[in-house]
Amino acid sequence: MSTDLGISNSLLRLTGKSVWLSDIDVSDWFIFHRKNNILGFRLVPSVVLSQIGEFLQQMSVFSEVGCIGLIDIDDVFTPKQLCYLNELGVTLYRSKLRQSEYLSRLQIVFLQESNFYVEDSYPEHTIRIGLSHGIDIPLKKTLLQYGGLLEFDYILCAKPYESLADNAFLNLTVPELRSHQKPFCCALPFGVPKFDRFLRSCQPATQPTALVYHLSNLKIEHPTVKLYIEDTLRFLLESYSERVIYFRPFPDDLLDNQIQLIHENLKAYPNYRLSSNACYIEDYSKAKVMICHREYSEHLFNQASGRPIVVFHPSRYKTTGLIDSIDFSDFKAELDHYINLSDDLTCNSSVFNQGRSVNYLIDNLDYILDDRKHPDWQYFQLSDLHSVNRTQLIEYYLAGALPFHKVSLRNLELAPQEPTAWLAALTSLGRAPIYMNVQLSQMYWLEIVVILRRIAHTNIPAELNNRLKHWFQLLPQICRAFICEQVDMSEAVSPERDLIAKFMTLDIQTAEIKPVLPLFIKNRDLNEQLSHGKIQLYGAGQLTRQLLTDPRFTARFDTVRLVDSDPRVQGSTVAGYVVESPDLLQKSLAPVVICSRAFSEEIEYLLRYQMALDREFYVLH
Repeated sequence: MSTDLGISNSLLRLTGKSVWLSDIDVSDWFIFHRKNNILGFRLVPSVVLSQIGEFLQQMSVFSEVGCIGLIDIDDVFTPKQLCYLNELGVTLYRSKLRQSEYLSRLQIVFLQESNFYVEDSYPEHTIRIGLSHGIDIPLKKTLLQYGGLLEFDYILCAKPYESLADNAFLNLTVPELRSHQKPFCCALPFGVPKFDRFLRSCQPATQPTALVYHLSNLKIEHPTVKLYIEDTLRFLLESYSERVIYFRPFPDDLLDNQIQLIHENLKAYPNYRLSSNACYIEDYSKAKVMICHREYSEHLFNQASGRPIVVFHPSRYKTTGLIDSIDFSDFKAELDHYINLSDDLTCNSSVFNQGRSVNYLIDNLDYILDDRKHPDWQYFQLSDLHSVNRTQLIEYYLAGALPFHKVSLRNLELAPQEPTAWLAALTSLGRAPIYMNVQLSQMYWLEIVVILRRIAHTNIPAELNNRLKHWFQLLPQICRAFICEQVDMSEAVSPERDLIAKFMTLDIQTAEIKPVLPLFIKNRDLNEQLSHGKIQLYGAGQLTRQLLTDPRFTARFDTVRLVDSDPRVQGSTVAGYVVESPDLLQKSLAPVVICSRAFSEEIEYLLRYQMALDREFYVLH
């Protein structure tokens, strides 16, 4: 099989279940489906390729629609990803998509959410529908951090989300930054096609007896994990010789030298199985327990089967000596506990339309195509008569504390001559959390390096230079060290090295820049700020504690009440204030300041719509 997709511009001819079309022969496919609604599925070489691939495969079964996978000629897929695409049994169209005339025939294009991927140009009439990254990604994260508000007319929700008002995301985007056409972004209760397939695979009556040893992408596994993969796998093979042990590396890591060596060393064990199929579902459905090294808030294995996931942290079981090793005895006791649990476990997931997500979409497709409002779907308004402009929007995000990657990167693409656009992109990327597996954070920090290299070849104003110095000094030390390390890999003399050298020298003007008191903003409008007076605070967390112990805050604001909806903290004391129930907010006419950056929309919904509290609401930034 040839694997030159994305490497050569020559026409691809693969033998397999899928049909590959080029510009030369795709017209016949469109003629054949001229009476169908044409649905495109944008396939990109990412870690979630199997999510949208499974969706395309299941949708292609329905004769009333024409489904086609879209692959750009410049996309570079790994051999394993190519194998997966080739075995899907679907129609795939490979072209220079930005130049393709055939995209105008698409009624709908389905897009996978992403942090950085810049979507292709689609005709104005084409409806853009987004898939969430996975079952564990909240709707808000898809819409805000992953840019769904900028890209999607509809978002296919995997499961129910916290109650939000229709205007919860009002004015958090501006039309010129958006790539979709509707004045809303609709949350559609869909489900997960891959979950549905997993659920069906777990239905047979035979009880599972195998164990799965699951590895994430080695790029994001903790570095120490690689030291103990073979030991862990050998322990499982020898301790549970009566059980089949499936070893499942991340598909792209099957070519990793260490993984290949481990396979060679252990393949002689009679109960060893290398799980190397493009999709893991068939192997995982036979497993009683999944063993992994990373914490998953949710994983399809547990969600679809109801069976346990055991997280093994090697550092907890290390023995000290001349050579670090693992004492597996305590871990075995923990694992045995889960293996011996009742076999009557059932799926208890809250995923929408379990087993029939694609059927649900097909049954309701007319609501999308005919632009009719569905009574069960939520349509989030994006702007109103008092909507902000692009400059105000960027100022709003800069005044906050959360990442805004997609907004900032799209803004930089649109306005590369604006100094604030450079600063906003770097500020957002620098706000990425430092994850337990720092490799995830480094994904964002590498983007910082790319932008710094662009800045180094640009004549930037002196004012921006000072602001960039201040930004760099406020970055976490681990982030700054990583950036410097990456820049040091470049030539001995380079503009970016000189730029970083300037950042490392903090002059008096930069040092005198002081953080200001956080802004209290009404309705996400920087023009409506609360600067003094009586207030009521909602939230008894760290943000509130910082405010109540900040002299700049206490000199300007008179806090008359502190409330929180968590009964566990009600009655406790924060900086001298007793935490009360939100019901008591009715006792004062003072505005309510919501002290939560992560859940401000949900809290406002609770107060305004569920409690019907008639007060002014402000959020902390």
